[in-house]
Amino acid sequence: MIQEVYIYLDDSGVLHRNAREQYFVYAGYVFTSVAEKDRALITYYDLLRSVRKKPKKELKASRATAAAKGYFVRQMEQFESLSCVIDKTLVYDTIMDSVESIHRFKDYCIKIMIKAKLLDLIKRQIINPKLKTLIHLAIDNQPTNTDGRYGLGEGILSEFSAGTLNFRTGNYIMPIFHNELRVATELCDSKQNYLIQAADFLANSIFSDQNYHQLLKHKYRHHTQVALPYTAETERTVLHYSSGVNLADFCPLSTCSAVC
Repeated sequence: MIQEVYIYLDDSGVLHRNAREQYFVYAGYVFTSVAEKDRALITYYDLLRSVRKKPKKELKASRATAAAKGYFVRQMEQFESLSCVIDKTLVYDTIMDSVESIHRFKDYCIKIMIKAKLLDLIKRQIINPKLKTLIHLAIDNQPTNTDGRYGLGEGILSEFSAGTLNFRTGNYIMPIFHNELRVATELCDSKQNYLIQAADFLANSIFSDQNYHQLLKHKYRHHTQVALPYTAETERTVLHYSSGVNLADFCPLSTCSAVC
């Protein structure tokens, strides 16, 4: 038996020193069956059809009103979701000075965000780490580190199935899967993918909340969020998920903040 996990991600904001906003966000949805994924697809399509005559034309969240964004996200909150909020004022200058370093950092953030969500799903017994697993990762088309899809997918595969060594502390970080793992990564055109468009609405709503305190009155049910980068202050306190997962055992640094 092979269990399959489907992840759809988009970003909101600009991760650059000169960007006006302080926070950059990745967010998206996670599905553990084709039936669930198809149900989400129908839900989003019906939402799109309810607000515009031509649903095949993409509606960008950045152009939508706060009310429309809140409505879309609330209707989709029945599905598992995840996000990563990056405070660019805490990102090292050595990263922000190089385009390639920024791409590598983005890949790292995506990896940590996905790991946090998968740990949450494992803790809640929604997925089984002892089964053969295939992760389908779809991301809105954007620049990524050097080899693009290969680099990100291989990084996820290596850390999730074999573990990794934290060179800064010398500690071995445990793998989270204990059977065969495969990762299929795809860069998508959001115009052709409704679930990437749904991820755009979630990412932009969190972006607006973080940067402009634009509260959209949704509860983020079934949601896992991580805040990056880690700081010396947060490293001194081990935080836990509400579901009981201890990220100190699984993340490359000693702690991670998360909200479920």
